[in-house]
Amino acid sequence: MLSSPEFLSEHQVINCPNNLISPEKNPFCQLSYFCGSSPECLLGGTASASAALNRAKMNADLVYSVVGVASDLKTSLRVMEKVLPRFFQGAEEIYQRLGGEKEFRKNVSSNETATKLSAEARAELERRLEAEIDFFQFVKKNLREKARRLGIPTRIADVSCAGSLLCRLLTAGN
Repeated sequence: MLSSPEFLSEHQVINCPNNLISPEKNPFCQLSYFCGSSPECLLGGTASASAALNRAKMNADLVYSVVGVASDLKTSLRVMEKVLPRFFQGAEEIYQRLGGEKEFRKNVSSNETATKLSAEARAELERRLEAEIDFFQFVKKNLREKARRLGIPTRIADVSCAGSLLCRLLTAGN
């Protein structure tokens, strides 16, 4: 499992077995989690990637009241407070009391410390994780739209995937 960009080499990206960084074959990816255990989620391979992505998007919309993103935790908490007040009332206040974004970001790698990937390695990650990136962008867009409907200001200015470990890897050196 890839835990940090500092441990990711060009050779590892290009020659990594598909089951380590392909969402269709790795149960620890967000896409696998949101897709569930329907047949299209379990088959793996390119043929089911599109079906798994569609199922994950459908589940995120229909099964979950809110899906937050770590890259804008403040907005995620504000939306959760409005949508699920019984469980999240005061969550943003607690987050701020515990140090807020400054404390949260202490252990997050930045582009300055991320391994610089070659165009070949970046293209390979994008190819293997296309559905995962698509799903992340979908979730960010939905969170932004939900926040707007609730009158909550958001930092999510676009639907790019900046803020996630994967996207920092893909954008390092650009």
